[in-house]
Amino acid sequence: MPVRTLPPEECSALGRWVSDWLEREGRNLNWLSRRVGKQGTVFRNALRPGVIPEKKTITALSIAMGEPKSILWRLVFQEVLAECERDEASGIVSPPPIDPTPRRRSGSPEQRRSALAQEHVRQAHAHMTLREYQKAIDALILALELADESSQRAPRAEVSEHLLGIALCMHGMAGQGLEHLSEAEAYYQQTQAIAEEYGLIEYAARALVGQGHTSLHRGALEKASDFYARAERMLEAHVQQLPGTMRSIFEGQGIIAQVLEDWPKAIALYRQADAIDTPIHDSRYLWLNMGHTLTYLGQHNDAEQYLLKVLDFATNFMDKETQALALFRLGYNEERRGELQKASQFYGRSSEVDEKSPEPVLGLARIQKSMGGSPVIISLVRHGYHLLCNASESPVYDLKEEWLTCLDFLGKETLQGTSAWVTRQIKNFPANSSYWSTPNRRHFLDLLNHLAVGAREPG
Repeated sequence: MPVRTLPPEECSALGRWVSDWLEREGRNLNWLSRRVGKQGTVFRNALRPGVIPEKKTITALSIAMGEPKSILWRLVFQEVLAECERDEASGIVSPPPIDPTPRRRSGSPEQRRSALAQEHVRQAHAHMTLREYQKAIDALILALELADESSQRAPRAEVSEHLLGIALCMHGMAGQGLEHLSEAEAYYQQTQAIAEEYGLIEYAARALVGQGHTSLHRGALEKASDFYARAERMLEAHVQQLPGTMRSIFEGQGIIAQVLEDWPKAIALYRQADAIDTPIHDSRYLWLNMGHTLTYLGQHNDAEQYLLKVLDFATNFMDKETQALALFRLGYNEERRGELQKASQFYGRSSEVDEKSPEPVLGLARIQKSMGGSPVIISLVRHGYHLLCNASESPVYDLKEEWLTCLDFLGKETLQGTSAWVTRQIKNFPANSSYWSTPNRRHFLDLLNHLAVGAREPG
């Protein structure tokens, strides 16, 4: 292992991350520089505290390390915003120099408005990168207001970009309440109307994809599929110019296939999405889904590789929710291939990261049963069942494995909670839909029906 060439005290957050990466890979900064033909001093200076690297430097780092640019920019923005917030909290604001003659502002009012709007947009993008959605929305609304105040009609593409940004943020906040999802849909529809009126194909397609994503979030698979198909047709002649939108379409279509348990189709679509490299996408959710799909296809080594990449990402960025999910899916991957001891370790770590998640708790119960049982196994399942009854997930996030575990261990005791979950799912997926026709779901419903019949019989 080479000696660190980037001492932590001389590094920005990006520098520390790169240094850790080099140490794990057994490489040094000179090797990294040679990979892309740049001087080592260029990278070294870009990784010092207080430095915002140039776009071309981030691109070169991304190519050399094989890591998405979004990860590298997130580290840069994270540190800049943290420093600003520390200064504001401490009251450290540099006073303007005393000048008896006030300076005239350069540029016309229109130019000043435009510059200020661009600054709001830059701030919004930084907040979006850090998933600070409300702050991003506030900044984008200010940019839109400046566009409305302009005496010259703002370009419709610029307005569409701001509206799409607000819609994306609203969608990101959907976990806090479905009203945000409805607001996101309204902004997507507004963007689509403007884009279609002015012939802005890129924005019209992105608005359709956004509506596909919100429909998918609600469990409206056919509606989502229609939005994706319309966007794909719209982009037929523009695929090369808009790869990011095509990536989003493939990923959404892959999720639909995954929900319907068409694993070969899902992985084929996910691979199409993963093959498209764009700077604005981070791949953690795509890789989570790829890992889960590969587990069901029995390709456990490949699944493990994708899930470990997600775990590494989530750990570096202290993303506890993604970290817990990656650990759980690593455990499930090991359980499916029969490595019960490894599965137990991953489930235990997942439960430590997120104590409210039912999946690893019930996974541990299955492992303990397979390894001979335990005196506390029933209390463990009851705890998992309680967490499951209080879980709030999107309809497309499948929990049937967890409900099956509860039915298997506790039987009639879980009928109320399980039936309530099925009722909620039927609101999104009617009883005659293809969602319920998969072998695993038919088995689940047959078991539930058998227990319900038994519960009604006397004695």
